[in-house]
Amino acid sequence: MMLPETFIDWWFNPWAISADVTPDTGSDALVARRDGYRAWCTSAMIPGDLPLHFDPVWSSIAMMESATMQRAASLFMGLIAARQPDQEVLRVLPLNEQKWCRSIAATQPLQAFAVAHPESTDTLDICGLAELAIRLELGFPGLWPRLQLHLPASSQASIALRRQNNWAGTEDILRSATRSQRCWRLCQQRSEETA
Repeated sequence: MMLPETFIDWWFNPWAISADVTPDTGSDALVARRDGYRAWCTSAMIPGDLPLHFDPVWSSIAMMESATMQRAASLFMGLIAARQPDQEVLRVLPLNEQKWCRSIAATQPLQAFAVAHPESTDTLDICGLAELAIRLELGFPGLWPRLQLHLPASSQASIALRRQNNWAGTEDILRSATRSQRCWRLCQQRSEETA
C-alpha cells in the first residue's frame, strides 16, 4: 500500500499545521521552502524525512481534524476500558457510546499499554491518545510528533507522561498492530459520523 499524495503533502507542508511557518512565494520559493521546512523540523524537534519502515495504514490519522481525533481517542480508550474489571472510566461516555464500545470490544479486545498513575486525572481522550501514540512509535515513527502539534501543551505533557509509563515491549505492540488499526479505524468512522 502506497501513501496517498495528500499525506505526502501534509508531511512536507508544515505551514498547513503550524501558524509559525508561512510559505515563501518569491523567485527562490522552492529552495526557501525546503530550507524553511528543515528549520521548522529542527525547531519543532520532529523528524523531517519519512521513516524507512512504516505501516501506511496509520496515515489516515493525519487527515483527521483535531476534535474528531480526540473523539476517536475517547472511543479507542473506551474499547480498552470495556474489557477492564473496573469500568468506571467507561461511564464518562454517553450511554449509546458505552454500548458501542462494549459491543466492539467483545470481538476486538485491546490491551492498555500505558500504566496510569494512581492520582491521574487524565481525560478519556488523553488516555486514548497516549495509547495511540505508543502504537504509532513502532507503526509509523515520526507521525505522532506531528499529530501532537494540534494539541494544547498541557495535553502533550500528560500524553508524554503516559507514554513513558508503559509496559509494552516491541513484540506486544507488533502482535496487536492489526487489531489496533482495525479498532482505531472503527473509532475514527464513528467519530466522523457523530461530528
